[in-house]
Amino acid sequence: MALLAGIVAAVVVVVMWPRQPEPEYKGRKLSEWLAMYTRPWDFGEPWERQQEASKAVSHVGTNALPWLMKWIAYDYPPPRLTLRTFAMRLPRPISHFFFGWVWQQKTKAVVLAEDAVGGFKVIGTQGSPALPELVRLMRDRKSPERSLNALLALGYLGKDAVPPLLAALTDPQQPSRAEAAWALSKMSANAASAVPTPVRSLGDQDPRVRLLAAKALGQLGLEPELVVPALTNCLGTSDSNLRSMAMGSIGDFGEQAACAIPCLLSALNDPDPQVGSSASNALYRIRPEALPKSSRESRVESAEPEEK
Repeated sequence: MALLAGIVAAVVVVVMWPRQPEPEYKGRKLSEWLAMYTRPWDFGEPWERQQEASKAVSHVGTNALPWLMKWIAYDYPPPRLTLRTFAMRLPRPISHFFFGWVWQQKTKAVVLAEDAVGGFKVIGTQGSPALPELVRLMRDRKSPERSLNALLALGYLGKDAVPPLLAALTDPQQPSRAEAAWALSKMSANAASAVPTPVRSLGDQDPRVRLLAAKALGQLGLEPELVVPALTNCLGTSDSNLRSMAMGSIGDFGEQAACAIPCLLSALNDPDPQVGSSASNALYRIRPEALPKSSRESRVESAEPEEK
């Protein structure tokens, strides 16, 4: 079976490997349009440029697939992976600075690999023919960066990508498995059957998995009768980041999360100011009149300068 899987993967690579020059549209190459789409702020008038780039990549359509797969399959050099692993172990302020420095050291191939994820976002389910090869790359434990890019790309391929992403989320050996929850959150109604898995992941041993599972459940906004109580249970955890994220996701459900109002009111006095702020924001989105009068007045006062 392993040999057969290898042969299938090789055939997919051969079939999808670029044989023609890089696609162009209106005088720009696909890679140029992708750069404009993923980093519009480098080209001035970000919103307009990004919209223009999105239309261009959509026009290229499935002709972009061989190139997207070529770029996303780039095998990151071991020194970069070592730096990434090291940076993840540093305290947050230092790690943010370190990641910024690593970003500046990116090679063209690394940038293209990450831009390719944006290409899959634009073409959406048209990228389905690449699903088997993306799943193979996602499961590559020797190249976490490549695995992550493939995983993120799967999040834009629709319901057929749900099973492999669920498997990734629940596999302790899967590189960057926490991001599988993030990828599922991009699927909207296609991920309806997947909701119980991120709900269970709220109790995962990995704090990053818990955090991104909570965020994903809010972004999906599905099955409030199951999800809202599960997120409410997170308010009793010792992890302040998870408490804050859970409240933000509860707020995403609006009036459907009314059952969580008593717990959110209690969280207004949380010893962590960020948690208290998240509780206030969630209450405002669910039912503004449920906020204590003092909290409502402070929100109005802080909003006045912006309105002027």
